[in-house]
Amino acid sequence: MTQSEIELTFTAMNTEVKIVAFEPHDNSTLERVRTLFADSEQRFSRFIESSELSVLNRLGELKPASDEMMSILESCERHFEHTNGLFNPAVLSDLESAGYNRSFELINFSDRSDESVPSESCGLNDVLVIDRDSDHVSSKSRLDLGGIAKGWTVDRASELMSTECTGWLVDAGGDLFCGGTSPDEAGWIVGIDDPFFDGELADAILLDDSAIATSSTVKRSWTTNGERRHHIIDPNTQLPASSGLAAVSVIAETAELADVLAKCSVILGESASLELLIENDSAARFTRDDGTTVVTENWPSFLTAESYFLPTESRSAV
Repeated sequence: MTQSEIELTFTAMNTEVKIVAFEPHDNSTLERVRTLFADSEQRFSRFIESSELSVLNRLGELKPASDEMMSILESCERHFEHTNGLFNPAVLSDLESAGYNRSFELINFSDRSDESVPSESCGLNDVLVIDRDSDHVSSKSRLDLGGIAKGWTVDRASELMSTECTGWLVDAGGDLFCGGTSPDEAGWIVGIDDPFFDGELADAILLDDSAIATSSTVKRSWTTNGERRHHIIDPNTQLPASSGLAAVSVIAETAELADVLAKCSVILGESASLELLIENDSAARFTRDDGTTVVTENWPSFLTAESYFLPTESRSAV
């Protein structure tokens, strides 16, 4: 570590967060990032009874709603429309029906009976109303922001650091953004964890002013009624996704977008998700349930992998 480099690691939003800053203006920058993550956890967690999200889910409305809450919910609306409803935070009842009804470390991993059933499917645009003029938010359905909150926060942290240092990395449990001058000025080398083997790398890539996020059905999984369940809900079936994919990593312009696209790709499957990835000029790495992998042609890997060949006009420079 050079003299001009500062690192900070802490726990927030139920994951380890690592911050690296080059040539920071002062040492308070990283502490401000830590505070930002702590605020997001207190605001967006469905497991904290006093959080803004928990109040919304309990009362069906917030008045006044914070600017942060309105901002993230507006992002949810945009992603809902852009993915034709595939990204939908109004799946909390379905998550609970699948067994994810408490913070993950508190889930009983033994096989158990669960007689709850999914609620009636609903579109986000049918249940959520955001009124900026009166700082009022209402929702007819309980929401889960686990599919966007980390990426949203990583992007806010990156915006802060972009004005405070020459180069930076923000990594919140795999939702990661690299910006500015990298250690060797050629880009940031980022490792991709193997979803099946803790502590082992499956790949390494080079990033430059871009983000990556990974969604996996492996680590946050459990058994209910003899069936393996996980936390990525397909809003079309209201059940955990079963596309044949164990994990998807997506490189995108922002961590929020990478987070959303990775989850949608797990739901859609490797072939059906290509159109969505092309539309967003993104690259992806798919890990199938059997452990085999495939990447899009624009995936910037240091290792060799089988590739899809996307049309030339759809390739992104990352």
